[in-house]
Amino acid sequence: MTYIQNLLELEGMMFIMILLGIITIKKGIITEKGRGELTDFILYLIFPCYILDCFIKNIGAFSAGGFVNVIIASVALQVATIVLSRFLYPKADPKRRTILRYAIIVSNSGFLGFPLVGSIFGNQGLIYASIFLIFQRINNFSVGISYFTADGSKNFLRRTLTHPCIFTTLLGVAIMLLELRPPELVCKVLTSIGGCSTPLSMMLIGMVLAGAPRGKLIDRDIATYSVLRLFLMPGGMFLLCKLLGMDVILTGTAVLLTGMPAGTLSVMLGAKYGSDAPFASRLVIFTTLLSLLTIPLWCLACVYLL
Repeated sequence: MTYIQNLLELEGMMFIMILLGIITIKKGIITEKGRGELTDFILYLIFPCYILDCFIKNIGAFSAGGFVNVIIASVALQVATIVLSRFLYPKADPKRRTILRYAIIVSNSGFLGFPLVGSIFGNQGLIYASIFLIFQRINNFSVGISYFTADGSKNFLRRTLTHPCIFTTLLGVAIMLLELRPPELVCKVLTSIGGCSTPLSMMLIGMVLAGAPRGKLIDRDIATYSVLRLFLMPGGMFLLCKLLGMDVILTGTAVLLTGMPAGTLSVMLGAKYGSDAPFASRLVIFTTLLSLLTIPLWCLACVYLL
């Protein structure tokens, strides 16, 4: 099937990029200090450009009409992830708990999910996916990042709102809703810089792994998270779409995007803010490997059970 071939190709690209990141550390091309500087470079420049580019590309999306159901599905998911992230893993190590709670909100739906939806459900699926991911990105780059930046000090709100990813998310939402399209040259610059987000973040995961102590890939926390992210959450979305009587394309789009593996940004934020970045790397890698099994299963469920 075409979508399985696309999935294997995308995940193959991911792991090659991760391997290149490992090699750059092992060969001394980038030092540990350079890794930290690269993390800042991605968080403070690459990702803000990527965020703005995503919102600019969705200018006029809501005016097309007919997207009430996809908005309901997306908002329901974001509310559920916020609630889950607040109450799960109370006994986990604090540095690991931050990663796990953030990873509940953040998935790799942009890099893996979006092209898969297009290969299975065509242009209509891509339109639904664009709307679905708007609310996910708002949640990712606002509530999610606040888990790392909110340190309990009196200035935490100002520090959170002025974080480049959160600030550009708020700016991007305003640009999209007010339809304030920047000049074409600015749009091209944002697209070009934002396009570096996936390869750089994947290589950074490899750099973090290269410096981590050797150990097993999976443990209890990773296993329980994987069940939640790859089975229970897409299963819940499947049931919600069925209860609301949504069509096959919308249901398939929502379920696939919900069932993506852990997002790579958890590794960068973990490295930046002193959380367990090696654990985040293992979480991303294991859930990505397991998704080779779960994503085709959800594809078949959406295609043949609806």
